[in-house]
Formats: sequence, C-alpha cells, structure tokens
Amino acid sequence: QLYREHLINKIQVTGGKSPGEIAEGRAAKIVLLKNGIPMKDILPEYKTKSTIEQIRFIKEQLITKGRKRILVISDAFHLRRIFEMCDFFGIKVNGISSEYRLNWRKSFYFALRDSIALVLFWFFAI
Repeated sequence: QLYREHLINKIQVTGGKSPGEIAEGRAAKIVLLKNGIPMKDILPEYKTKSTIEQIRFIKEQLITKGRKRILVISDAFHLRRIFEMCDFFGIKVNGISSEYRLNWRKSFYFALRDSIALVLFWFFAI
C-alpha cells in the first residue's frame, strides 16, 4: 500500500532462514512480487539471522550508501526492540506495524520473547 501510494520507492527485505524453512527475505520478496511490486524495486537480503544482524545490515548497506530515510515495517510486538537497537547504532528510523494479528497465546509468547531479548540487548548489546 505504501509503495502504491508512492510513499516509498524501494523495499528492502531482510532475513535468513532456520533449518528447513525458506529465508524470511525470500518469502517477503515472493509476497511482494505476487502483489505486483516490480523486482527492480525490491532489494533482497537473505543472510542475516537475527534482528541485530538486520540492524547492522541497514547501517552498513543502506545508511552508509546514502539512504537518508528508513521506514521499518514489522509486527507491533517487535517494533520497540527495533527502535531501541536502531537508536543504539545511531540509525534514525520510522516504523509502521504490520496488520498481522496473533491469537493471545502467540501474542503473549512473542511479547515475552521480545521483552527478554530487549533486556539482553540493553545489558549486552547482543
């Protein structure tokens, strides 16, 4: 929707894979292509395996190469940690929550997991 409304002009997808799964970046690219986004405007990355690796990728590959504005689209429960990590690395980002909805069990699980990961990041920057 943001692309179609000309609010963004390139879409960077990131994410490696767990054993037996398709890479997150590849899955996102497939969804974008199926929704009419041209390949020339999709920037795929398939090697990062964690949020911190993806934030470092953003800094090294996008910020240092001239991208001045970064909009991160992720699940609502995940945005807080993304913002904290970006702030730590000196990256200015805006964020939008995806419309993906979870049942209460999954919401609790992911909120707890991200909270623990954020505390670990605050203490150890990992």
